[in-house]
Amino acid sequence: MSRSKYIFLLLFVSSCFINFACKKYFAAKGKELTEPPLARVHEKYLYPSDVAGMGAGSTQSDSMKMINQYITDWVKRNLIIDKAEKNLPKELLDIDQKVENYRQSLIIYNYESELIAQKLNTNIPKEEKLKYYNQYPNSFVLDDDIFNIEYIVLAMNTPQLDNWLKLFKSTTQEDQVQLRSLCKISSPKFEIDHAKWLTRAEIMKLLDVPADFFEKLNKGNEIIKYYSGSSLILVKKLGIKATGELAPYDRVEADINQILVTKSKTTILDQIYKEIYEEGETKKEFEVLNNIKK
Repeated sequence: MSRSKYIFLLLFVSSCFINFACKKYFAAKGKELTEPPLARVHEKYLYPSDVAGMGAGSTQSDSMKMINQYITDWVKRNLIIDKAEKNLPKELLDIDQKVENYRQSLIIYNYESELIAQKLNTNIPKEEKLKYYNQYPNSFVLDDDIFNIEYIVLAMNTPQLDNWLKLFKSTTQEDQVQLRSLCKISSPKFEIDHAKWLTRAEIMKLLDVPADFFEKLNKGNEIIKYYSGSSLILVKKLGIKATGELAPYDRVEADINQILVTKSKTTILDQIYKEIYEEGETKKEFEVLNNIKK
């Protein structure tokens, strides 16, 4: 081979090597070679493309302030991360495992919720609720006095108050219909069809009455008149249960329903897990390779 051909071949090979090396360098550098970085924290860089569009719609001055604040925050955040990674114990740095555990828990929760929605009946039959109420009476002992009342709130100067009282005391269907019609027209708040068991706190909040209202309510009067602010409150007392007594069924029915719904959820999920395990065992979808012995 002539000297000139040798030199040409050497230059060609060198050119190919340099071109290959440059491509690798450019590929590795990425953004660093196409845009000057805005900030650096150790080996991490922030580039203009990372803040592109920030402050859009703002004035140039406001936009620059926003970007500069972001740069400062970015530097602080990455300095803290770097310091934390160097100083925290290994178990506290295992973020990937924590994220994976959370992901798995969320998937299981969503799957369980879907299955529960398909299989759970939240309307527990009354017979079942009464059975539970009678079976566990100690679970429903009152920790406060409760009052079974109906009530009507009227304006202070309501005319024909005697007629209101007469209708409120009456138990005839005709009087009840008339009273209901009058309440819809003249009363901002009333309950005359379904007496409710309420605690002192619930009554005070509902009717805006002070504590001394219960001095009247505890007495034997069937109908109590009470003036509160610009309102006249008529209360029909149908019953009282003292602290330590068994709560009336109506008072705790919703609680019992929730208890039984929760028990039903547990039963459904236990059955589902059992079926999934048995299916996996039948299809040989898993193996216990080594039991740990004590």
